[in-house]
Amino acid sequence: MKLPIDPSLLATHAINKAQPASQKEATSREEGLRRTCETFEAIFTQQLFKSMRASVDTGGLLPKSQADEIFSGLMDKQVARDLASQGSLGIADMLFAQLRELEDGSRSDF
Repeated sequence: MKLPIDPSLLATHAINKAQPASQKEATSREEGLRRTCETFEAIFTQQLFKSMRASVDTGGLLPKSQADEIFSGLMDKQVARDLASQGSLGIADMLFAQLRELEDGSRSDF
């Protein structure tokens, strides 16, 4: 038994099937760009905290130990990550918007 197959239906089906994959790719690229921007904001904020701690006099009753310095560094790193993931400073949001515009502009040039 031979079934008539219309080639245009096959082409339409193939195009429709391929479109979500490109949409998934675009979504994953945006998610990757968003994570990268948040990582940049976290590193920037951590360096800001480090500079602020260095500008404060370390005087006090007890001298600071190496453990105190390690703890302060780890705490600054975690606070910076939390701030970046919450979007508190907005650096990642602005950077993401600008990079996405640049990426969209470079795609339309071709």
